[in-house]
Amino acid sequence: MAKELLWSEDMDYVYGWKKDFESKDEFIGEVKKQYEDGECEVVNVKIEPCIASEEGIPGDKVIPLALTDVVIENFYTAQVQPINEE
Repeated sequence: MAKELLWSEDMDYVYGWKKDFESKDEFIGEVKKQYEDGECEVVNVKIEPCIASEEGIPGDKVIPLALTDVVIENFYTAQVQPINEE
């Protein structure tokens, strides 16, 4: 069963909940498995605290965190680079 990954629009950055992966190597393997444009290299893998929200956060507003659906969790973050086969 595939684990959930969040991709940037250009698929050059990827994020995955740390709690969903046993190790950095498992995260990298899942990224390579789900990458849609062929082979890729996964670099700059880090564990970082990130915020996530299904509804989003309006710009130029002050909102108490308790009134949002924002969660702060540790994520694996990485850059993804295509491997060009010649």
